[in-house]
Amino acid sequence: MSALTNRLIERAKPQATTKFMADGDGLYLRIEPNGTKTFCYRYTEAATGKRKLLAIAPFPAMALPQARERAADIRQMLVAGRDPMREAHAARVPKPETSVTVRALAEEWKARYARVRYKPARHADPDDRHGRAFGDRKSPGRRGNRTPHLTGD
Repeated sequence: MSALTNRLIERAKPQATTKFMADGDGLYLRIEPNGTKTFCYRYTEAATGKRKLLAIAPFPAMALPQARERAADIRQMLVAGRDPMREAHAARVPKPETSVTVRALAEEWKARYARVRYKPARHADPDDRHGRAFGDRKSPGRRGNRTPHLTGD
């Protein structure tokens, strides 16, 4: 039994709250306060007994006969024991091809954004605090090498 017609849908005016117009067999036209018209299918989930509302498509994008065909397809899915909302969500969200680990993300970030250091790390060797080997007698001094060096010679 079909209650909706194209003329009724086009003439439907938005109201202060969301309005539903039934077509029959679970197909509804939802009219939002901003004027958006969307075909929806209302059904009861078999596992939990909760009522669900699945948005099919907006009105100008999908005509009434196509919405009725889509509602019939959804009914067939429910008879077969499948959840149309889960399948619609799975179709929209693509599965990742490979699993990404934190280590892989950290290495990718380091390769892209970490600043490359061109100078060697200072004080890497505790004996080489002033850029010289431990056995050198030169003292760096305050201004280069001006301070006299005391030696036993």
